Amino acid sequence: MIPDTVILDAFVASAMPYMFNSRAPVFLQILLAAMMSISGSASLDSCGKQGQVADEPQEDFVSFLQTTSAAHVGEHRTHMHGARSGSSRKQKAAKLSAHQRPQCQCMPNNVLWQTTDRTVPKCIFIDLGAGSGDSFESFLGERFGSLQDCPSGQWEAWLVEANPQFTNDLSRAEAKFPGQVHPLSSTAAYMCAGETSFFVDHEWWVHHQASSMTGTNPVFEQTGKTKITVPMVNVVQLINENTIPEDTVILKVDIEGAEYDVIPCLAQNTKAGLVDRLFLEEHTWFETGFSNGPQEMLIAKDKLRSMNVSIPDYFSPTL
Repeated sequence: MIPDTVILDAFVASAMPYMFNSRAPVFLQILLAAMMSISGSASLDSCGKQGQVADEPQEDFVSFLQTTSAAHVGEHRTHMHGARSGSSRKQKAAKLSAHQRPQCQCMPNNVLWQTTDRTVPKCIFIDLGAGSGDSFESFLGERFGSLQDCPSGQWEAWLVEANPQFTNDLSRAEAKFPGQVHPLSSTAAYMCAGETSFFVDHEWWVHHQASSMTGTNPVFEQTGKTKITVPMVNVVQLINENTIPEDTVILKVDIEGAEYDVIPCLAQNTKAGLVDRLFLEEHTWFETGFSNGPQEMLIAKDKLRSMNVSIPDYFSPTL
């Protein structure tokens, strides 16, 4: 049986985004704050020190993460090409050690990128932070728009997820829709290509939703974390190489703070208007550790809108 304190911690970890999100009802924010206080006290009572249990993950789980991530670093490029805020935030980000931040710069344009020779237009769903594929299922369920409106009635999906725990889930989606679903498993979505540290939280029952490139989410204080190494895909390159102007391109972004680098970089791309709809979750409730912040994001969104990119309100802690 799972201990009550573990269940409570899981609830708090999964609900924390609501607590710090201004769109959440006030009564829900108050309730969650109270639950977090109870959770902290329970952890102290049961462990003697808050977070002690969370910092001691099972060895087989950690071993799986580290082994799987090492294997995917070498496989990443073959898979991809085969399928075809303010100053205070910057000061805090600068304090992150070098191994916690990707060592590459925004690459918004490159004449060497290969464009697709596809001529038949389709709906193209690009899911950054795909998890187990639940957002993809929502795409099929037309949460992101009617599939009947897809050009030529066809679609393809690119599913990008850094956490190796979800590799099998995305592989099953690929097997179910061969030639249509292209998973980039154990791969982080970013503004340039290379390798990066990636921090995985240990709470499988809340979908590892705090996992991120910098490991700064306060949820980690409840869950603990494991550092692995994964390759990065340049999101701008992914869009430029796999879409055409006649497509309906839907970009969903839920990447735990990395959006503050990815979206401003995308806005510098001369073909950013290839994206029709951007479903963006902004992680405003914690210090993300990335160099850009809300001000840079606001400028980037305005620029994207000027290129006819629709950016509806979007927030979901589970999709």
